[in-house]
Amino acid sequence: MPTFPSSENFLSQAPVEKSVRPRGFYKAITLDSLSVLAAIFLGFSYRFYLQSHLSIFYPIGALFLFSAFTSLELILIKKLERRACVLFLEAVGIVAFFYNLPSGILTTLFGLLLFFFVWGEIGGRRELLNAVEPSYFRIGRLKLSKVITGLALAAAFIYLPQISSKDYLLPRSAFQNVYDWSAGIINKIYPEIKTQDTAGEFIESLANYNLRKLPEFSEFPPVDQQNFVDKEAQKIAQKFNDSLKKKINLEQKTDDLIYEYVSSYLDNLRNNFTKEFRIIWGILIFFALRGFGFIFLPLASILVFAIVQILIGIGFIYVAGETRTKETLTF
Repeated sequence: MPTFPSSENFLSQAPVEKSVRPRGFYKAITLDSLSVLAAIFLGFSYRFYLQSHLSIFYPIGALFLFSAFTSLELILIKKLERRACVLFLEAVGIVAFFYNLPSGILTTLFGLLLFFFVWGEIGGRRELLNAVEPSYFRIGRLKLSKVITGLALAAAFIYLPQISSKDYLLPRSAFQNVYDWSAGIINKIYPEIKTQDTAGEFIESLANYNLRKLPEFSEFPPVDQQNFVDKEAQKIAQKFNDSLKKKINLEQKTDDLIYEYVSSYLDNLRNNFTKEFRIIWGILIFFALRGFGFIFLPLASILVFAIVQILIGIGFIYVAGETRTKETLTF
């Protein structure tokens, strides 16, 4: 019986399965990129804030952005190798703008940041994996408490080598923020003291305030009162001249005069106690920044919690599984 060739068409190959990207692949890449970019923006804004090119609100805003993205990374990115790579890039992104620092300080700075970033990651991930019902507020707080400590130490390390410059010792923008806040309080308590006018008007108002505290001053005629005020103002101006070792410009703004006076005082301390001053000033900077962290931390944790809820609401992320023992989020 004749046999017929098989009707199979060898030109027709078995269909090849198309490679399909895992769900949330591009979302994860986007989140990684935003987290690293936020770290870069944080380093950039702090560098230019120290140089008085940016307001303090830029590094604060950058810190909020970085805190939000790095916390979302902890919650949504499951692969530890990927997170380690992103944490490495975040630390690099922050220190990259301070390449002019000595190599030893730059290496220490990078190591500190990476250590605290990893420490915060471990604490937050342990809470995320072990909690029966994960609290994203608590996860963000555990993560960010270590991150803020690391950033505060890093900020002090960055600041210390550069205090040989008066501009870095007391950045003009930092002083201006404190001065405006202080002047507002002084104006409410002592409205007769002119903190927002020229230096001459400020000194005259200060002299007038000092003299009016004396009971006998009000008994003099107005002409004599003005003469006393002028003489007292000259004495106050001379004290500024002696402190600054130059004749002050009475037409300059009061904040410029006070800035010169305070920065000159700090400069004298630095020159007289070089090593001790650096150590004490660095410690003060660290505790000041860490103290700011006590206010910042709950706000940032609330922000992380709110963003998670918003992303769930708009469908960007969703609950992949929720049982009696665990709730898991994914893209």
